[in-house]
Amino acid sequence: GSSPRSARLGRTRMPRLPPSPVPHASTRDRPVTPQSATSEYLPEDARTREGPLEWAPACEHSPWPARSRFGTASLPDGTLLVLGGLVGPRNDIWRCLPSNDEPGKSWELLLREAPWTTRWGHCSVALHGGAVLVLGGMDGGGELLGDVWRSDDEGSNWQRLGEPPWPPRVGHRLVALGCGSRPPLLARG
Repeated sequence: GSSPRSARLGRTRMPRLPPSPVPHASTRDRPVTPQSATSEYLPEDARTREGPLEWAPACEHSPWPARSRFGTASLPDGTLLVLGGLVGPRNDIWRCLPSNDEPGKSWELLLREAPWTTRWGHCSVALHGGAVLVLGGMDGGGELLGDVWRSDDEGSNWQRLGEPPWPPRVGHRLVALGCGSRPPLLARG
C-alpha cells in the first residue's frame, strides 16, 4: 500500500527488494572483467545464449584509494578512466591503457588533482572523438554542482564550459549517442 503522505504527493510505494546476493566485499577494491564468477549472482537477463556471463578480478588490488560513486569513461582506443568519487571526496583521475594481454591490470595516476572541484555522484562520458565530459555531482561540503568540464586530450587537461541550461544535480547519467556530432543525452538525477 501507500502511506497517506505518499498518496497526497501522488506517489506509490515501491516494493522492498531483497538484499543483493552480489559479493560486494570480494570485488570492492579491484576492477572486474567478464571472465569468471559464479552465475548465481547474475540476473537472468545477464546471461548469453552460450551460458552465463562470467566475471573475474582484473587485478588483485587497484592502485587507487577506495572510493564509491565515481565517474568512469571508456575512450574509443580502449583506455579506461576513473574520475573522482566519494571517500574524500576526490578529484583525481586514474587511467588504464588498453592491453590485449591483460585488460584492466595496468593502471596509473593521470592527475592527482583535476582542476574541477572534488566531487561524487557526478557523471562522465567519453565522446566519439575521444573528448571526455564531467558534469555536476556533489562536493565535500554537500553542495550540488552544476558545472560542466571537458578534456580533449583523454583527461590530461580540462576546461570549464559555459553554464548549462539545467540546475545542479547529483546521481544523473550521461550517454554519448550515435557517432559524430550528435550531442550526448543527459538523464535527470
